[in-house]
Amino acid sequence: MSTKIDMNLFIEIIQHNELIWRKGHGDHKDKNKNDKIWLMIAEQCGFDDVKSAKQKWKHLCDYYSKLKKPKASGSGSDGKDVKWPYLNLMTFLEEEKENCSSRIDSIQTTSIPNDVKDLLNCTISMSSSDDENEKIFTQKLLSKRRRLSDTDKDDAVDNCIVELAKQIKENLNDLSPNKQFGLYVGSEIKNLSTPLQNEAKTRIMNLLMELKSRKSLLMLPGILKKLDLLLKLIRLRRMRKRKKKRLWVHPLLSKQPTEGEFVVLFQQLRKDEEKFYCYSRMSCREFDLLLAQIKSKIELKSKRGVSPEEQLIICLRFFATGMQYRALEYSFRRSRSTISLIVKRVSKAIWSLHEKYVKLPSSNEEWKNIANGFEKRWNMPLCIGALDGKLVRLRKPNNSGSLYHDYKHNFSLNMLALCDFRYRIIYVDVGEYGYKGDANVFSSSSLKAKLNDNLLNIPEPTNLPGLPDSDKINYFIVADAAFPLSLNIMKPFSGNALSHQQRIYNYRISRARRVIENVFGIMCVKWRILLKPIETNIESANWIIRAIIVLHNFLIDESTTNKTLSMVDHETEVNRDLENGEWRNLLSGSEPLPSIQQIQNHARNWPVEAKMMRENLTIYFNSDIGSVSWQEKMV
Repeated sequence: MSTKIDMNLFIEIIQHNELIWRKGHGDHKDKNKNDKIWLMIAEQCGFDDVKSAKQKWKHLCDYYSKLKKPKASGSGSDGKDVKWPYLNLMTFLEEEKENCSSRIDSIQTTSIPNDVKDLLNCTISMSSSDDENEKIFTQKLLSKRRRLSDTDKDDAVDNCIVELAKQIKENLNDLSPNKQFGLYVGSEIKNLSTPLQNEAKTRIMNLLMELKSRKSLLMLPGILKKLDLLLKLIRLRRMRKRKKKRLWVHPLLSKQPTEGEFVVLFQQLRKDEEKFYCYSRMSCREFDLLLAQIKSKIELKSKRGVSPEEQLIICLRFFATGMQYRALEYSFRRSRSTISLIVKRVSKAIWSLHEKYVKLPSSNEEWKNIANGFEKRWNMPLCIGALDGKLVRLRKPNNSGSLYHDYKHNFSLNMLALCDFRYRIIYVDVGEYGYKGDANVFSSSSLKAKLNDNLLNIPEPTNLPGLPDSDKINYFIVADAAFPLSLNIMKPFSGNALSHQQRIYNYRISRARRVIENVFGIMCVKWRILLKPIETNIESANWIIRAIIVLHNFLIDESTTNKTLSMVDHETEVNRDLENGEWRNLLSGSEPLPSIQQIQNHARNWPVEAKMMRENLTIYFNSDIGSVSWQEKMV
């Protein structure tokens, strides 16, 4: 514990060691000597460490400066004595300040060359039109005009410095080191009194302060180098200030009404259905239907604003191509900031349709319809959905640390999706941090909570088809090894040493789970923004992903051509051999989206009832009633 500090002793010791507070001391900037003295002070005065001693000294100096600061007239504090026990002890700081000023004031100016004196005392004139017209122009306009004249003012200050530096260099030969060149220059700079000259004075004094001691002020070659450096810095700063004037509207963007992609190309594409589909990933009829549903949410009040039709096609092109905002700016002749706002606005509007197109079943009949569809199409009885999670890559979010850093060393968001037998997504959860793995994402989802609380109105457990006397089986979701086994989720057996019956079970589960795999593949092929890092902020990325989910279901529900479903994997009629869908060929066999990291620490916690249910399904799939004719050759 720290002992009580004797502040009188502390201040006296610091006063005795001038190098730590007197800026003119030759060793003031010697770090080693300063550290040794501060260590000695901390030990003698009983501080815990050097840092505490320095902080205490800083507080004393700050408070002393506050007390010595002149009070405003009428403040109510005039004439009152300040009661502070250390005020008199700290007066050496004020004395040092006065000594510094007196050293400059004591220099005689009679020996100054006339040409230098005339230059230093010159008055640099500036336009006074602002002052003359102060009664005419408003204060706001005057402020604006003064801002516009800042560049000219800086140039005038630079000119003053340049001329002063040149004159000093010319007169260096007439001065000797004994005349203390630095103090001579300082005394003359002090005579600069106009506001413009004050700025020049500040800049030159900063230059002289770079010289570390009085000895260096007597070194004329060093002064010459400093003056040359000053001139070079001024020239460099002037070059950097030569910027082109910013335009209110760039000439390229001003041609949008006549040359923009929406005005020229989009109108032509509407006349060609096939080309329009390639351009927007939907037919003209589907585009108009989608526009009609979100028009009221994206329509702008301004007559000169971007039309809802153009906003929608800009957003769809961004989803379909993953182009950067800069590229869209050149094609649509809309600024990047405008495009950014459009994408976010339209994405929100599309997601507002999720209650119609992405709806989780809420009744027994709806769940049974899904289960019947899985049994009829995929030979998987009592299955009510296929579940999977993917990682959507992002541009590195600001100030996010490792929250979004996934196991593949990318920055990403987790997307958890549940689909039915028609490749429609019936549940989606977007936004979990990329570092989270399988069980963590699912356990924190609303789907897990609703399953545990029986809030989804899933039908009661029932017998397997054809086995009225068998144990009752829960309706379940098929998933891969990344999810925990439970009464509501069935997953494959893991490991290599599997029995023949277990391999049959794994084939049947994987065949039904192929639906969700195709869903992600189709979305990536149609909306290629998912194949690259989304270069927006986190909030916009969330809206973009959600909007793509709605668009996926919208095109399945509203399409009359079934182009979306034509891209999925399919089996041959005779041998049931799997043939890759069009989306796999377009992606050249690469994984469309990275899967969520698989963590096996939850395996030992599987419920016994869930293990028994999986064993019953294994027996059923290997029985005469539950087997399919081609399954033996698939394992």
